[in-house]
Amino acid sequence: MISKLSNKNKISKEERKHREEGDSPRLFGSSSPWTLDKVAFYAFLFLMPIFFLPVTLSPVMLNKQLFAGVILLGLFVYALSRFLASGRINLPNKMALGTVTALFSVVLLSAVFSIERSVSFISFSVDSIFWVGMYILAFLLAVNILRDRASVVMSFVSLSAGIGALSIFSLIQFSGIYIFPFDFAQSVTFNPVGTVFAVGFIVAAGMAAILGYVALANPKNRLIKYIIWALASIYVLLVFQINLMSIWISLAIAFVVISIVVGMDKMKGAKASTLDLRPLLIPFFVIIIALLAVFINPVIPSFINVPAEIGPTFSGTLDIVKGSLDGVRALYGTGPGTFPYDFAQHRPLEINQTNFWGVQFDQGQSVFLTHLATWGLLGSLALLSTLSVFIFTLFKGVLGKKSTRDDSLRGIILGSLGIVVLLAVSIFIYRGNVVMYTMLFSAAGIGTAGIFVLSPEKSKELNTAESPRAMLFSSLAAIVLVSFSLGGFYFLGQKYVADVYLAKGVNEFTNSQDLESALGYLNSAIRTNPKNERALRITAQALSLRLTNIATNDDIQQEQANQLFRQTLQSAVSIATEATTVNPHNVQNWTQLGRLYEQVIGIASGAEQLAVDAYGDALKFDPKNPSLPLAQARAYIAGADASQSLLANLNQIEDVDREKLQEELIIQRKDYLDKAIERINFSIELKSNYSEARFLLANAYSRLGELDKAIEETETVAELNPSDPNVAFQLGLLYYQDESYNLAKDALEYSLTLANGEFANARYYLGLAYFELGDRQLAIEQFETLEKDNPDNMLITRILNNLVNGRDPLVEVQEPQSEPPVSDDGGAGEPVIGE
Repeated sequence: MISKLSNKNKISKEERKHREEGDSPRLFGSSSPWTLDKVAFYAFLFLMPIFFLPVTLSPVMLNKQLFAGVILLGLFVYALSRFLASGRINLPNKMALGTVTALFSVVLLSAVFSIERSVSFISFSVDSIFWVGMYILAFLLAVNILRDRASVVMSFVSLSAGIGALSIFSLIQFSGIYIFPFDFAQSVTFNPVGTVFAVGFIVAAGMAAILGYVALANPKNRLIKYIIWALASIYVLLVFQINLMSIWISLAIAFVVISIVVGMDKMKGAKASTLDLRPLLIPFFVIIIALLAVFINPVIPSFINVPAEIGPTFSGTLDIVKGSLDGVRALYGTGPGTFPYDFAQHRPLEINQTNFWGVQFDQGQSVFLTHLATWGLLGSLALLSTLSVFIFTLFKGVLGKKSTRDDSLRGIILGSLGIVVLLAVSIFIYRGNVVMYTMLFSAAGIGTAGIFVLSPEKSKELNTAESPRAMLFSSLAAIVLVSFSLGGFYFLGQKYVADVYLAKGVNEFTNSQDLESALGYLNSAIRTNPKNERALRITAQALSLRLTNIATNDDIQQEQANQLFRQTLQSAVSIATEATTVNPHNVQNWTQLGRLYEQVIGIASGAEQLAVDAYGDALKFDPKNPSLPLAQARAYIAGADASQSLLANLNQIEDVDREKLQEELIIQRKDYLDKAIERINFSIELKSNYSEARFLLANAYSRLGELDKAIEETETVAELNPSDPNVAFQLGLLYYQDESYNLAKDALEYSLTLANGEFANARYYLGLAYFELGDRQLAIEQFETLEKDNPDNMLITRILNNLVNGRDPLVEVQEPQSEPPVSDDGGAGEPVIGE
């Protein structure tokens, strides 16, 4: 045998005495509850629900990732180093150890064969291999570290206190009182967990923990009672304020289990005449309230703001799961963290007709269904096995022998069971959260540690000291694990430092508009972590802004500007392309590359086709997204405009056959517009009520001179958007171009009404429409208003002079073709001027 697991017959009398007295085997050198490893674990339990830092773009999840990694990996390395020194380490029972090992192994297999490994290993996703490792470490470290009564009690207190701190903060924050001065914290949606409903589940778990504890322990100390009931009151208040049916269902099931345990405990060996069922009153009361809330769904007066959460439906999620589990992937899924890509590929087309068509969901209707898609059948079964073993172990352990009764410890085990059951139920009815999972596994570890303290003979220990061969192999394994842990420290640190630089760059530009300084930080982020796709994408965006600045800067000589423009464009394309290489499944990376090419259409040769190709690559990974074929159409229209611009300036081009070039440009322009119309129609097929697509379709028809079709599409857009002043303006402008002046007048007047009179371009064309209808005085009134608001606009002044002097308004006036005639600063914004 390679190793030996100690049992009751193999524990020395002295060792058994230490354990029965609550002493720890000397793995960490002391049985004190205040050793460094135990204090670090208490701190982890307390701070995990509330920890965040304002130094990164993701103040909550990224910082929790670093916090959990540093504490748990640090404790893991410490435990392994002690094992290397002593040859002994404490373990959970075989079933628990086997199931968590199987869970990690299957998720690792899924990550190795993931469709996108860049998000499967270290990411924010609840099911990434990093977070699964942290959950399991939290369980194993609890079992290994908490080997005496005092440390088990302190860990339970720390966990409850952390939930209490979260509850108090949430009540204040959700009430609209913002404690922290940071911009991201100035909203009721902010909390240090993730979502409001996730906070609700965690608080409900805390409620199950302390009320389960009271049901068995019934503490005598008055101060402890006051603290417990104060915490319970806060938990109950917040659960009532959030008032989510899924939370009530979870509470009902958790307290049914608690009631069964308490009832079985009280009936064990008791006579009917002496049976005391008073401890069941609290669980029964919670069950009744929870069931009433489920079936009646009462309207509870609320003083907090609970924002709505949206997500895929159950049937929609099942469709995505079925589409994702193709062939052998049914066993191990598409990979941890890949549900957003599964959603993009297999989402129902009907969602495009809703207001949430542009939302990319990172989980399905429940986290279990999400795991089914990303971990496959093997991962889902491993998770079910792990949860079942946790519940069975704690259920059996809390109903221990009479000789090992310690009501306080048994109350903690029951409270831990309450947390595990409630959060296990939430896995099937709500979307997951890393804090919820960490609490579940930590509570399972605390409860298991409590069982081992109550019944030392159940404790297992890996002891290789008696076998040199076993010590050699186990030591090599420990060294390998230490190496992987240290590598984890390195990657976490690299990722974190890069994100700090990234946040500094974004904040620098946001606060001071200093683009060059911001780019300095962004480049540092990329140098620190070249595989940070978010840093790559944001840097490409910043370089895109630099391109605009270069093009509009008159202080730079033309030759220097051209050279600087080429260098910046080359860098931007290189960085944006690298983002698509790091994660080709992320549609944002392809759309950023497409926007970059689209920006230089007419400047860089062939840019329109490169933009179309980039958007096409995005469409491969998100085939039902109507905005992507629309973006392709936009690039084609920009290419058509570039051809038109060359046609207009053909006389300035030397050393070419102008007649041949003119013919080629005319053909190219029409070809681009035809392709744009085809892409727009495809976009409308995906989303029939897509106003922006119909708007662009009208624009394309207008460029082709087909005003009837342009008007027809714009009328459809106007029906879909009856309160949009820009749409009414565009319709009025098309009517004006079609010489339907009465219709133009009505549409432009309506546009002005919607914009509360603050729509200069609508007033401009309304004045021209009045003139065409023979009402010179009304036309003069419109342009007098325009001149008053725009005293420096020479175009308006000339038109007004023409009207006042009895001439046509546009005599000797050159209207702008590529920009609005008047700068609009009102609520309507600047419209697109048709040709």
